[in-house]
Amino acid sequence: MSAACVGLLGALSAPLQAAPEGPCGALSAEIAGGFSRAWPETGVNERFVLPRAQVQAALGQGPVGLRAGFAAVRSGGEGGYIGVAGEAIVPEVQLAEARWAPHPQVAVGAGLLEDPWRAAAQAAWGLPAVAAPMVERAGLSPVSDLGVGAVLSSPGGRVEGGLHLSSGEGARLRERNDGQDVAALLHVRPLGEERLSIELYGRDGSTGLGSVRDHRAGGRIAFAAAPVTAYGEVERAWGLGGDALAEPIAASAGGVVALKQGPQAWGRLDWLRARPADPESDRFELFVGGGYAQGPALVGLSYSGQRNDPAASLIAGAEALASAHQLTLFLSTALGSPPRSSEAR
Repeated sequence: MSAACVGLLGALSAPLQAAPEGPCGALSAEIAGGFSRAWPETGVNERFVLPRAQVQAALGQGPVGLRAGFAAVRSGGEGGYIGVAGEAIVPEVQLAEARWAPHPQVAVGAGLLEDPWRAAAQAAWGLPAVAAPMVERAGLSPVSDLGVGAVLSSPGGRVEGGLHLSSGEGARLRERNDGQDVAALLHVRPLGEERLSIELYGRDGSTGLGSVRDHRAGGRIAFAAAPVTAYGEVERAWGLGGDALAEPIAASAGGVVALKQGPQAWGRLDWLRARPADPESDRFELFVGGGYAQGPALVGLSYSGQRNDPAASLIAGAEALASAHQLTLFLSTALGSPPRSSEAR
């Protein structure tokens, strides 16, 4: 499995790694399973969980490549009772990308493309088995969407710009209106490598049958110097979940200290204000934990805590609306993961 083909497993990026003249392929998989305990007690508080189960496959030949990705999801949702064959865990198609690099500094893609802002957020955080990126958890960005995209890179990769046109409905819904989302992402590496990166993002979009506004603007700065990685990001939305009046603002900051062989520790704080002028609409989420890694395997213990509007505690029996806590003991393994973009270059 060549490094060029492994590079196809990453998000759309330029320059696209040119595969050998003959076809080559790459496969990656990441699975995490564990046991969790939640407080306060509101029902089923102890359960086995599958926080991460994803498989990706890629093929490449010369400047052409393709990528497909599948994830295991609970068909009835984690809180539902109507699903497939009960509430069976079923495979969901999340990625189906066709790629072409007509020039060493240009890459284009079409199909079910990974959302560029969400992909960058996950790369900055780096621990999807612990928690999905803030932009995904808050509903600000989907995992993927039908559309087309193009990425241009300067020689050496210090500056990279991308433009994506998409349906705006995400992977799970078909197009609901005649409007298309337009998103732009600028990625700057001042040091010419992944040690320091700055990202700016904007999206003009609509969603639903009524073409409800669904705009975004955000920024992120990330730093990596082994064994430490850290990031901070902020995003503002105009319209969310089909509500044109919603204008939430969100921020996230986190860091990981990780040795390839040995102990690891992580921490992350997410903040979401549903109504910018109302401090009582704040929601905080904290993720802290640690573990031991041996190669691609990680055994960890993670704590997550959520605190919402303090007024929620005034509602009889609504303690869980005011705050919730969870401990999860998990085992995570990842094989065939794509290299860091600095290594791929």
